[in-house]
Amino acid sequence: MTATTVKTHTDRTCWKCGEESLQPAAVKLVLTAKGDTTVFGREHSICSKCGAKSVNAAQAKRNQTVNRRSRRASIRATNGRSVS
Repeated sequence: MTATTVKTHTDRTCWKCGEESLQPAAVKLVLTAKGDTTVFGREHSICSKCGAKSVNAAQAKRNQTVNRRSRRASIRATNGRSVS
């Protein structure tokens, strides 16, 4: 009888190749309107073995917050209000 090992998936486990090789990465979004510049960062992970991109649950939650702030800042900038 052979024993099989069960692989545990963590936040570093790639969905495509199954290796624990995900490295966190970020994309910066710069919003410039009427002289004001605001920088928002969105997060994701890239597999160093196969190059697949993924977003885990914690990153998705932070990205939703960033999207909300970015949308609000964009609306304020178009309406002529200050971005804060």
